[in-house]
Order: sequence, then structure tokens, then C-alpha cells
Amino acid sequence: MLKNGRDLYSCCDERFEKDKKSAGHAGRWETSRMKFLLVKDEGIDVDLEKCADILNQICRYIEFKNYDIPIALANQSTYIDIKQEAIILNQKLSNIPRDYTLYITYRRYPDNYFAHSAKNTMIWSFWGWEYYTNLPIENGVFYIIADILALRIDRSFRHDELTGCIYDFLWDKTGIDMGMKMAHICGECLERIKNKAERSETLGKIIIDLIEILNILSNASRWSKSVFDVYKDKDILDLDWSTFEDKVAQLYRKLGAKVKQNVKLAGFQIDVYLEEETPSKQIVRTAVECKFHRKGKVGNKIVNDFYRVIKTLKEKGLIDKGIIVSYSGFSQDAYLVSQETGIELLCFNDLRQRAKEIPEEHVEKAETLINQKVSQLEKKREKSPDIFVIMPFSPELDDVYHLGIRDVAESLNCSCKRVDEMEFTGDILDEIYNSISNSKIIIAEVSNQNPNVYYELGFAHGLKKPVILITKDLSSTPFDLKMYNHIVYKNIVDLREKLKRRLEVILSGYGV
Repeated sequence: MLKNGRDLYSCCDERFEKDKKSAGHAGRWETSRMKFLLVKDEGIDVDLEKCADILNQICRYIEFKNYDIPIALANQSTYIDIKQEAIILNQKLSNIPRDYTLYITYRRYPDNYFAHSAKNTMIWSFWGWEYYTNLPIENGVFYIIADILALRIDRSFRHDELTGCIYDFLWDKTGIDMGMKMAHICGECLERIKNKAERSETLGKIIIDLIEILNILSNASRWSKSVFDVYKDKDILDLDWSTFEDKVAQLYRKLGAKVKQNVKLAGFQIDVYLEEETPSKQIVRTAVECKFHRKGKVGNKIVNDFYRVIKTLKEKGLIDKGIIVSYSGFSQDAYLVSQETGIELLCFNDLRQRAKEIPEEHVEKAETLINQKVSQLEKKREKSPDIFVIMPFSPELDDVYHLGIRDVAESLNCSCKRVDEMEFTGDILDEIYNSISNSKIIIAEVSNQNPNVYYELGFAHGLKKPVILITKDLSSTPFDLKMYNHIVYKNIVDLREKLKRRLEVILSGYGV
């Protein structure tokens, strides 16, 4: 866990862009950027050079450098002495220009914390890493750096509970796994640091780089991959079903089109609406459908369905043509249908290539980036139900869900859904994570020992969500779950009565 005392991250009180007293301090690095030096102990297997290379590509205002030679500070000691070893480390690195030093080791602290700091140096312990997560150490390095930057922006607040926000205190060190997989800044923390950024250009720049680091970390960790494997192009790392539409719109703006998003035309919802001027000064109006599928290509059914929409809009004189932009490409049948219907099929990478040679007009401001992130969180919350149900999708449990759970929830004026009832275009796991994170109450049917249900239940418990466990037979419940208060039901009528009483108690806490 990261200690939050006055002595920790004391270097974060200083400006990251402070001028050096002599030209020799600048070395070959730019003096206008914060200099972040990565150093490792002997025997710890992580490629810090590659970490620094990726970080330098995704960050605009912070510069990273790897110290090529591992440094052993105390080979004979099991435990880290932060004050003494920080002095030794800084002596060894005295000729290296830097603003901050991160040193990583397998050795541990006497208090079993992840990290302590002294002046401008942090020593992070990877002791027992394999007990806390199966993610690689390089992902941990990215998390550490993100945490340091987050506390540089604001040290006034830490979540005591595990939320996946970078501002989690991590009392429970196993929370590091959730922290890397979610790797985000929650809505409340975003609003708080936004106010900080408005008063400081420096903090605004740090926020931009922090969000970039969190994006690559979450996109790698949620798939149990290394940040090294995921990093291809920073422009597509943070895409999901909603940000994909934003990216498509951004690319068309770069190509010179007038763009509107989520436009309603004749009762149809259009993802992206374009107006482009031809050389002959005519205006071409285009409806763009955005399809974000990580797996599986867009097929002929989607093309046919979109064609019917475009045909209607053309007949009403509202549209001149239609385009489908796909993240994962199109099937051969889809291309055959496009030839017959006139619907243009465009792969996302091809659209990016068209815009690639056009220079950026300006650097994106921190406030704009934060507002986008806040908007994304609000969209996810809006489409999340009050009550989210995790259970096997088996026919014998359909009555339990529809009659025993959903009817009761709706009688209490609560929306209630399972993931199989929800409309989404991204990955099903992302939708489950979002729904668990943003729903008020979670109901889990655990009569059958289903590993998927247990995994999702563990995620909900980690977020400290109110969880109602229901089962037909408590004797089959695993030992770790028996400590929780279950609703044991004999039949649907029994379940309805007991569940209604439990929901009324929980909802009263929300003022419902």
C-alpha cells in the first residue's frame, strides 16, 4: 500500500519543471519536461528500457529514462531501509540529471507496504507480487508511475475502499490487481483534479500524461496482457464502444468535414453525421454507422439493416450517402451487399491512414480531456440498471430471474437487468464490469457452483457493492461465501417475499 503521510512523496511538493542551476544538469534531456529516472535492483527481471521507450511515446510532458546498470543497495538485508538506501542511491546517481527517481526491488519493507519515499526518490517493493496478481511486473511499473503522478496532482484524498481508481489507498494489497485492470480515475476524483488543473498549467499537463498511462495499463491488464504486448499505437489504446465513435468523429474533423454526433434524423439515431464540401462547392451529407467489435468482422446483416435506414433518409432528402466504419473489418458477404446497396464500408485503420498526414492543429487541453472522460463515465452510469443480476443463463433459472427477481425489483420502481438483456457493441466483460461498477445493488444467484458467477461476485465484493446472495441450497455454497447472509428460498413465491423485504431495507439507505 502507498503510505499517505507528510514524509511520503515529499518531492511532489516541488515543481516538476524547476530550472537546473547549471547547464550541465540538463544533460541531453529537454529542460522543459519533468525527468523521471527508472532504476532496478539486481535480480529483478523487467525491461525498464522498454518501459521508458513506451512511456516516452505516450507522454507529452514527462520524459523517462532507464539507468542501464542494475544497482544493488543492500544484498545482505532482507528489509528495505528507505532513508539510508535513498541516500546511497542518490550518491550513486549524482551525475544523472533527474527530477524523480523510481527504484524497484524484490526486497520488502518491515511494514509490508508497497512503497515509501524520501525526498525525490521512491523505492517500490515487488516482494510477493505473484500472490497479489498474475500480471507482469512491467504493468506494475506503469501503475507505480501513475500513482506518483496522481499524488503530485492531489494528495488530499484517498479511497479507503477498493474502487479501481488510482486514488485507492490500497490497504489491501490484493487490490493492486483490480487497480491495474480498471486503471482509471473515478468521476468524483476527476472533478476534484479538474479544479486543480484550472489553477495550474503544470498540473494540467501532468493530468494529460497520467490519463495516457492509465489507458494503456487498463487496456493491457484487463486482458491479462503485458503493456509491452498491447502497445501498438497510442491512438487506439483507449477505445471502447463509446470512445470509438468519438475517435471516428475526430478523424473526420481532421479531414475537414463538419461533424455532429448522435444526431436524430426522421426518428433514426445516427452515430456520426457529416457535411463535406466538394470541389464544385456542393455539400455532401453522410450518415456514418460506427461498429466497434474487438472480435468478429461486421457481417451482411448489419449492412442490410443500415441500408434500410439510409434508403429511408435518402427518400426524405436528409442524406446523400451512408458509411459504416468498422474497427475489426468486414466479412466477404458484407462487401458483396455493399456493392448492391451502395453503402461504403471503411475499416478504421484506413480512415486513420487518410488523416495521418494532416498535422495536428493544437495540443489537446487537459480540461477537454477530463471532460471527455467524465462524459464517458456518465454515459456508462446512465445505461446501468439500478439492480444488476449475475447468474447462469440457464432455462431452469428463467422463472427465478423474471418472476422472482425482476418483477420484485420493478414493483419497487427499480430497473433490473442481466447482461444478456442489455444492448452494447463492445466486449461482454467490459459491459459486466461497467454494470457492476455503476449499479446500486447486485443480486447473485449462487445455487450452482458457477465459476463465472463467482468471479463477477468477487469483483462486486471488491468494489464494496451491496450484494444480495440467493440460493436454493446453502449446503452447496463454498466455505468463503457461507459467512455472508444468503436468502435461501424454496420456490418463487418464497423468493419474492424474502427478496422484497431485503431490497426495501437496502433501498431505504438510498432514500428510495
